[in-house]
Amino acid sequence: MPCTPNFWQALKLAKGSALTHVSRIKAWAVIEEARDRLEHVDDALDYAVRQAKDIFSVQLKTSESFLHLLWPPCPEAIWLTPEGQSRTVKDVAGRILNSGHSFEQLAEGHRKLPDDHDTEFFAKFPYLDENFDMQKFGLLALAALGDEEQSESPRANFYVYDGVRRSLVLAKRLLTGQSRYEPVNALLIIPRPL
Repeated sequence: MPCTPNFWQALKLAKGSALTHVSRIKAWAVIEEARDRLEHVDDALDYAVRQAKDIFSVQLKTSESFLHLLWPPCPEAIWLTPEGQSRTVKDVAGRILNSGHSFEQLAEGHRKLPDDHDTEFFAKFPYLDENFDMQKFGLLALAALGDEEQSESPRANFYVYDGVRRSLVLAKRLLTGQSRYEPVNALLIIPRPL
């Protein structure tokens, strides 16, 4: 088991999560099962599993453990992930809600959006939100946090590697009370793929 400080910090922060070490073969089987259910799984996850030193199956049992996932930097909308500020999915979804913009407006390019906003990145968000089904949320891929990320987002537990859009849609739905949380399954890849 890896013993980097960030990994152990993540485990401490991820109270309400179940963690089990899995083999590379088991991880690929989990990924193929997700694809068989027609869930979107990025091809980069195959590479990540090949490069991983350790892989864990994680179940985020509580909404709190889910809301503390770290969203990646978003050059398509820097206003959502400003440098030096927390990027948990709770914080990013909160910025969207506080802006007053809907996912439709983010996808269509509402006139009051900042100049750095890329509508193409947000094109799938309205569909994901309108057709949201917690039972079909699907598999997330997570990774350990870097030192800088941990200092910017001290409550963060794991970095969202795959499932970025779905994680933000669920966070928004949890914050607005549109959805009730059910445990989310993920693969934790150690170290984080480059």
